[in-house]
Amino acid sequence: MASKIKVDQIEGAAGSTITIPTGQTLSIADGLASSSLPTVPVSKGGTGLTSLGSAGQSLKVNSGGSALEFGTISSYADSDVNTLLSIGGSAPGFVCRGWANITGGTGALRSSGNCSSITDLGTGHYRFNFNTALEDINFVVTGESVENWQSSTDSHNDHNNFALRRKLFTTSSFEMESRNSSNANTDHQMVCCAAFR
Repeated sequence: MASKIKVDQIEGAAGSTITIPTGQTLSIADGLASSSLPTVPVSKGGTGLTSLGSAGQSLKVNSGGSALEFGTISSYADSDVNTLLSIGGSAPGFVCRGWANITGGTGALRSSGNCSSITDLGTGHYRFNFNTALEDINFVVTGESVENWQSSTDSHNDHNNFALRRKLFTTSSFEMESRNSSNANTDHQMVCCAAFR
């Protein structure tokens, strides 16, 4: 059975602190007021702070890089986004808001981003459904359809038409069509599209 010492108070001699030897632990189940807890420095796994910051503030490293502090996170510029996304130059970068690579004829997704599903509306006619809706319908869609992308003899026969049904843009979806040289809807082997806002 482990040894046990029962006391009412523990106080450092002559006002000094109480040191716990290296390799030893002190477990306190209850009865210790929060005001009595020590400030734990960063070097010991703490924050070195004695109080909370204000609402909306975040914990950050101070300007000298020597301690933690609470502060308001500064706003970001277009250049910060460019750096984050590895975009060269000074012009702002705008990311794709949704994209898909689908199998023509079935609308089956090969791969996609922010696309919940593709609805097959008929020959060469598809609806792209956003997983998370956009804020308005003022987005841009680009794409291409490829007729024989798996053919070993004509792997680049992708010169037919890709049409967008612009009047059917909504915040949650848009429609597109793949067409042949006679401007009639046709099922191409691969249809790709991407939306930007």
